[in-house]
Amino acid sequence: MATDFQRRKVAGVFGAMDADSNGYLEEADFEARTEHKQVVYAWKGSDDGIEEVFGKLDLNGDGQLSRKEFRELWSGFWRDDDQESPSQWIFGPY
Repeated sequence: MATDFQRRKVAGVFGAMDADSNGYLEEADFEARTEHKQVVYAWKGSDDGIEEVFGKLDLNGDGQLSRKEFRELWSGFWRDDDQESPSQWIFGPY
């Protein structure tokens, strides 16, 4: 169970990535969001392939990630060791 602090951190990252502030992350947010690319580049030294990851993250195929979906992917990135998990794509390909 996430703490209030953890939820606030995820909400902050989500808000920074939600380019049009519509409450969802859509493919365009990944393609056009310079800040997201900068975060990915700072994290792993490259933003190569970040534009292609949205389809791997959008598990239900509705063209958007809700805050809940993003929260699950984000937390899965940090806690999961499964290399096949969709959450491993949050920062692009490794």
